[in-house]
Amino acid sequence: MMKRQPRGQSLVEMAFVTPFIFILIFGIIDLAFYIYSYATIFNATRDAAEAAAQVPPYPSKIIDETSGESIQPDATDPCVTRILSASQKIAVRFPDLYKHVLISYPNGPGSRRLGEPIEVKITYAMRPLTPLAQLVPFGNGGMLTMTATTRRSIEALGEDPKADNLIGCQP
Repeated sequence: MMKRQPRGQSLVEMAFVTPFIFILIFGIIDLAFYIYSYATIFNATRDAAEAAAQVPPYPSKIIDETSGESIQPDATDPCVTRILSASQKIAVRFPDLYKHVLISYPNGPGSRRLGEPIEVKITYAMRPLTPLAQLVPFGNGGMLTMTATTRRSIEALGEDPKADNLIGCQP
């Protein structure tokens, strides 16, 4: 005689297992998105630093003269615009990334000379893709703040053959 399996047992087992499967899948998706986001922000910082090494803006366009702190760069300056667009070129998934770019001279504002370092820093708060992290009762709802910093040596001073006096960056 064969023993019969109770009806609906597999349905009940699936009801118990399904939430764990969804948590695992959503967790994998969010982790992959965080890794993708960091790689994108890191590469955007690297591209912006490369552009900054070619066209370093004047300190008055990126540094508060009273406090000496880095400020939101002046987007009307052609050199700053080139740096910001270089940071945004790779980050199509993050359309407001350029708003989080800070440019500075680590050796002080007076170090805008060939061979001196220039630094680009991006700090961006990532929101998760899935609602899973928002359901966690602690932390900041899955928001992850990522910071990437890149330094390069200044290779040119922003010369532009089409600009007046061959100067592309305006003081």
